[in-house]
Amino acid sequence: MIECGAELELWGGINEKDYEERKQVLIDLKKELLIPKLKATKYTKKRRRIKFGDVYAIPLPNGKYAYGRVFADAGFGVYEHIGESMADTPISEDYQFNVGVYQHALSSGKWTFIENRPFKKEEEAFPPPTCIIDSISGEYSIYHKGEIRSATKSECEGLEITAVWDANHITDRIMDDDKWHR
Repeated sequence: MIECGAELELWGGINEKDYEERKQVLIDLKKELLIPKLKATKYTKKRRRIKFGDVYAIPLPNGKYAYGRVFADAGFGVYEHIGESMADTPISEDYQFNVGVYQHALSSGKWTFIENRPFKKEEEAFPPPTCIIDSISGEYSIYHKGEIRSATKSECEGLEITAVWDANHITDRIMDDDKWHR
């Protein structure tokens, strides 16, 4: 129908310029119809592998950014530095706290990967020791580098309690709304 120009003659009452424009529209339509359509595919962003030393920007409710670094044993050190923008990254390796973090907190997309800062020595990749308090017996233990050893209450003083935190818990703690760490 397009090829032979059927019913173009119905446009006979129009001037030559309008007739040629209409003819061109039909030619363009024919080309469009003949182009094979690509099957729509859902684009999925390739996930990067989480590595020791990865630094993430953590958006805060006040519009600023905190930063955290991935340690061994699911450790996550939150830098003391709070940035005005995502590009305002920490210069020194000083941390407010170091806790266990769920992998989902790092891979969910809530936090933005900034860079990888490799540890100078393998030993530095481990978070500091943490304390375990048995809820039944009340006995104290220290967890460090994948090992648990018995400890006294005084050895555990000042140590972080062994736990795994989710993204919102870490944000609350950074913002001093620490209902999770009592």
